[in-house]
Amino acid sequence: MGDVDYAGNYWNGYGIFIYSGGGYKIYHNTISLAANQSNNGYPACFYIHSNVSTVGGIDVRNNIFNISATIGDQRYAVLSNANSNVFSAIDYNDYYTSATNLGYIGGSNRQVLSNWQTGTGQDINSKNVSPAFISSTNLNITPSTDGLIDGTPLASVAKDHDDETRSLTKPDMGADEYSHALPVELINFKGICQDTFVLLEWTTASETNSSYFLIETSLNLLNWSKLGTITAKGNSNNLSSYVFNTNNLNERIVYYRLTEFDNDGSSTIYDPIFTKCSIDLNTNPVLIFPNPLHDLLKIVINRQLKVLNLQIYDEQGRLIINEKYKESELASGLLEYSISSWARGLYYVKISAENLTQFEKIIVY
Repeated sequence: MGDVDYAGNYWNGYGIFIYSGGGYKIYHNTISLAANQSNNGYPACFYIHSNVSTVGGIDVRNNIFNISATIGDQRYAVLSNANSNVFSAIDYNDYYTSATNLGYIGGSNRQVLSNWQTGTGQDINSKNVSPAFISSTNLNITPSTDGLIDGTPLASVAKDHDDETRSLTKPDMGADEYSHALPVELINFKGICQDTFVLLEWTTASETNSSYFLIETSLNLLNWSKLGTITAKGNSNNLSSYVFNTNNLNERIVYYRLTEFDNDGSSTIYDPIFTKCSIDLNTNPVLIFPNPLHDLLKIVINRQLKVLNLQIYDEQGRLIINEKYKESELASGLLEYSISSWARGLYYVKISAENLTQFEKIIVY
């Protein structure tokens, strides 16, 4: 509910007014009174008349009572001339006023939230937060308010005012359930087997506050190894496409996943994909497989070579293997290395021969 006004000499505008009776359930309302009233009375988002006397007759939870007007002797979030025992429950509400006193109950002004909690004997989980709305006429909350006014689940209020489903654990106070959209909307992620590598491609429809993508691989969906990172767009409402090349001539199923990191350090892990690529010995003169690997590195030479130099470096640039092979040693077409004692991580392979220089990355897990 937005602004109301009353032009009488004493009473003023109220968002919700209970005059008498009981059995009221005041749930998930947003009352925001910003317009100055036509007189110098006592405006309030929620007013309970002294006629109300039914013990436990009012249940007030998950509401926003915000009054930011600047005229009026007192401008209360809640003005209650009834006894505090009329509330069966009053909690998980956001009370905010631009005036000196937050509310009135028990015959006294209540200046701050702790005073109000003393007056009601409840409200232990209520807040005193100035809510940020989209506009004065659109009382949906903004991201700056989301998370500051978590309410309590109420089975009778499954959806908000515009038919969005309420959170089952921490619904927002007020009429609006803030839409918790992912900072990056990923619309596809796929792996394509090429002659000598796997091409990873993904596309985002929008990005907010994104920093970078982490690309990882696994053979069992349990142990993941880093392949690399790609800088994200940051903020974009347009389609954004990314590509990443990775060695993978493994005939087993290999899994890949993306993790998106925001500038604030938070992250989102997306569902993994997999590839199963065949090895084409006719296309690739020198093949390294499997990749990733953990026990045995195999190098297949599919071309007659007189000499081959093999160098492997670890991630810190230290030379791990430096071998030179003659033609007779290459006759079998296969070189094998046990790497079971190697530390997990990324390694760089350089193969050089006549008219051939090849660089590869391998992952040991």
